[in-house]
Amino acid sequence: PSAALLPLVLERAPDGGGRTEVADVGTGGGFPGLPLALLSGDSARFTLVDSVRKKLAAVGDMASELDADNVRVHCGRAEEMSRNRDGE
Repeated sequence: PSAALLPLVLERAPDGGGRTEVADVGTGGGFPGLPLALLSGDSARFTLVDSVRKKLAAVGDMASELDADNVRVHCGRAEEMSRNRDGE
């Protein structure tokens, strides 16, 4: 089922060859973010977000083992990411 979302991710790619930025909020065990990241290659960059550090440690380890260079993990709440990005 995760792979069914891939066309939606890839069609959002910016014109001019940039990468799509995708946030998987509440990633838990990394689904659907990690499989989509593996399938999309360099076309997209994924930020996997969860407030449970133990889950993200496992997801980060999986991403490293799978050489998923287009994945980063963020421990916290999505609302915090927005505030930090806006400079609040």
